[in-house]
Amino acid sequence: MARAPKESLRAVTAAEREGLQRLHAAGSERVDHVRRATALLAVAQGHSFAHAARQAGFHSASTVTGLVLRFNAQGLEALHSGAGRGRKPVYDAAARARIVATAPRPPDRTRDGTTQTAARRRHGDRSAHRGKKGLIALAWRLGEAAGVPVWCQAEAGP
Repeated sequence: MARAPKESLRAVTAAEREGLQRLHAAGSERVDHVRRATALLAVAQGHSFAHAARQAGFHSASTVTGLVLRFNAQGLEALHSGAGRGRKPVYDAAARARIVATAPRPPDRTRDGTTQTAARRRHGDRSAHRGKKGLIALAWRLGEAAGVPVWCQAEAGP
């Protein structure tokens, strides 16, 4: 026989019952909200937590117990996901406001560090190494410096 729940569902007001029934019958509402509303309605009708869990599609009665505790404390807000779920915001409000304020101004390449000179300083001057011809020329220079003959099928020399 199942144990009696430590805390039972408080009296549900008419407005809350109407909101739960509306969510339960809604076809376009989030599934997790509908499942929570279904479980709370079953408990409000006098069913056990285990029966309410099966009816709502939960795996255990402890899920309904937690939901009932949240509903007793928060009301219909308990149907929404709790704090701490989902992706955390990348920027806070102050940072977002600073980014929005900066976006309309034209770029200042030297102040922003996006000039070609700044890019060369950051990554080194690799302009000779870019592309096929640059690599072939580099291979020729290295080969000549090492005294090794270099031959490439695509190019016969620099």
